[in-house]
Amino acid sequence: MRKTQAALTLALAAALTGLVAAAPAAKTITVVGQDDSSVDRAAIQAALDAVAKNGTVELVGVFQLDGLELHVRNSHTTVRGRALDDDGDGKINEDWTDGIDNDLDGAVDEDDWNAVLKGILAGDGTPEEGAAAPFFNRGFEALGLQQVHITDIKFTGLVRGVAYGGTVEIADTFLCSSTFPIPEMRNSSADRNLFDNQNRAVQIFGGSHQVAFRDNVVINHRAGIPIVLVGDEVGCRNADGSQGSFATGRPHNTIIEGNQISDVNERFAAIGVFVAEWTFIRNNEIRDSRSGIGVQGMSNSLIQGNQIADVANDGVQVFEGLDGITGLLSDSSGLKIQNNTVSNAGRWSYALFDDVHDVKLSNNGSLNPGFGDDYFLLNSTHDNHVILKPGQIANDQGTNNKINGG
Repeated sequence: MRKTQAALTLALAAALTGLVAAAPAAKTITVVGQDDSSVDRAAIQAALDAVAKNGTVELVGVFQLDGLELHVRNSHTTVRGRALDDDGDGKINEDWTDGIDNDLDGAVDEDDWNAVLKGILAGDGTPEEGAAAPFFNRGFEALGLQQVHITDIKFTGLVRGVAYGGTVEIADTFLCSSTFPIPEMRNSSADRNLFDNQNRAVQIFGGSHQVAFRDNVVINHRAGIPIVLVGDEVGCRNADGSQGSFATGRPHNTIIEGNQISDVNERFAAIGVFVAEWTFIRNNEIRDSRSGIGVQGMSNSLIQGNQIADVANDGVQVFEGLDGITGLLSDSSGLKIQNNTVSNAGRWSYALFDDVHDVKLSNNGSLNPGFGDDYFLLNSTHDNHVILKPGQIANDQGTNNKINGG
């Protein structure tokens, strides 16, 4: 008994003096959903906080969230749904609106999803906004980190699924004159996820570098822009006590590629970019939306190989934008719009508005534009280059634009 007591005393003393190392954090933590709001979000959050560097939180089953946001607080973290190929077609976690019950479970247009995050629904079946509580009914958020990857998860009934930001949360008592580092969100992604009955799917706000949204599927979209990039700012206090703003930067080197987006209830676009640079929007499929791709204040970027069909307004629309950081208008310039196909647009297939310049449009397909003009260049658009395919029409109301090299 004395030896046992002595051993316990020595072990306790060693622990208190740091001589006994704590158990290493797990590289992979698996969380099994209970479809119960009283436990599911807390279990995921605990795993996110506990997983080791370069670790993975694996989600299995159905998770009913409780309205509070999930925070990824550590860089080098992967959140992954366990991927299955139930129907044996060689694809995992894949979905498209084809009207087929692929896995014979009695439901059509869903397939192979083994990790489902559910939000809170309003009485009409749409995501509950929760106006009285900010950031209510959201999925994952990661701010100012690097190497965060969220993949192979079905999100449904949420106001927003995934948000990456180049900022940190700052109370509005923070002085605008303070020196405060704003870390960028870097080298992160959200890939191969399904967003069904959402208000927004994925979002970047503020400074970011090399963030990618690839091979996601968005269906039955309810409100807001499904995939959106926003140059941003946060609130702060001036020395006299008045409300001010603190700049957090803008997204750059962003990749939006291979996404399938349909049935979008949003007036602006299915993919929206507001004040960003070096953005690559490639090989996405968009259909049944108000507009396809809409950008404001985007520079030195590429829109290529996208297929857009059955949109109420324009296939691709480009505007100058209001810079949320400076409060000044930000030009859209230095864009290449090429090898895209737009069919059945309610207005124009490709439209440039406001102070848009030095944009090159080439080898784009256009079928059945609603107003009859494949390209529309309005007012102060200038010094753009448009190469028409045979039979295409450009309505040029701008200045010094070059149509077919003229």
